[in-house]
Amino acid sequence: MSTAVSLTELCEQCSLALDSSEGLQARLLAVQRDPTDPLPLYSLARFCRRHGFINLWHSAVHIALSLPHRSPEQLWSRSDVKLTLDDWSGWSDREVRLFNPASNYFHSPYACELIWTKQAWDGCEDLDDKTLFVVADGGFGDCLQMLRFLPDLAQRARRVIIAVRAELETFVRHNFQPPVTVVRRDCGHGLPFQRYAWAMSLAALQGRLPPFIPMRAPAPKSAPRGGAARRRIGLCWAGSPRNPTDRRRSVAISALAPLLSRPDVEWYSLQVGDRADDIAPYSHLIEPSWHLHTFADTANLIAALDGVISADTSVAHLAGNLGIPTFLMLSVVSEFRWGLRRSTHWYPTVQLIRQTTPGDWSTVVRELMAGVDALD
Repeated sequence: MSTAVSLTELCEQCSLALDSSEGLQARLLAVQRDPTDPLPLYSLARFCRRHGFINLWHSAVHIALSLPHRSPEQLWSRSDVKLTLDDWSGWSDREVRLFNPASNYFHSPYACELIWTKQAWDGCEDLDDKTLFVVADGGFGDCLQMLRFLPDLAQRARRVIIAVRAELETFVRHNFQPPVTVVRRDCGHGLPFQRYAWAMSLAALQGRLPPFIPMRAPAPKSAPRGGAARRRIGLCWAGSPRNPTDRRRSVAISALAPLLSRPDVEWYSLQVGDRADDIAPYSHLIEPSWHLHTFADTANLIAALDGVISADTSVAHLAGNLGIPTFLMLSVVSEFRWGLRRSTHWYPTVQLIRQTTPGDWSTVVRELMAGVDALD
């Protein structure tokens, strides 16, 4: 990490390192126009990190964090930085997402009715005689990550109801028994409960990370070894094109060609959606004999494998929850939840492998080659 610098020094260092980068001058002008506003500094920091200058990112966020934060937008940006730096208080900042005018979910009729008619749990109130209704917000990976908190909640509440999207229902129900009840999110209307919480609020409400308890696949499949292959590894290289960040997080399957050419590995496709057909040039990459419609289907396959390699998608969270050795491929700018280290507190069997140069996955592939060699 770089030593602390002044705002003037930061701007000079950015100009020297990124003088030919489009968009730099606009960001520097925004920073200089209002040096008391942390938002332009956060924008400059993200720009530096996208171009591979992590020291400049550290310098910019150090200055930004020292400034007053008043608007929800400022607090939201601070949450990303805090959590990237392993500061748990970032989860509390993240609660301002409830006020985001761009949020479709929190302004849905169901969410608005819930907020208006029910009382939110504050994380402190005794739940011994109460039912807590937890509603999964965010994406599939968000929900899978927050399942970590359910066992603790089950100890604190008379009953916990968690409402998840249909694709997660079978997997979550298999792993939680009463007093936890699992329902589909579109079937949560009319249930009797006294308090509610959003799933992505649980980290802030609980205030700490509970012990890791591996989950189980509902009906693990058999994946017999073929030929001389010594390892069976699942591969997921892309997320959903509907997510605006997936272009950066996804990996072209052609970039993984050195891995796929290994004769000592049987490769199983865990990819679903539009990118599943990318395997066409790689006839030896095995597609499961059953369709992966739900996370239970995918978990059943993963449970039969020796390891998983995944881009930053919900498959990585699923494999991590199952306790399967997992290599997570991360771009230079990864999501806040993965911090800056090579490991994560959330999943003890997940190893983070990061790009060193923006857009270049070759160093990641070289590390993956060594990681596969180390698998038992």
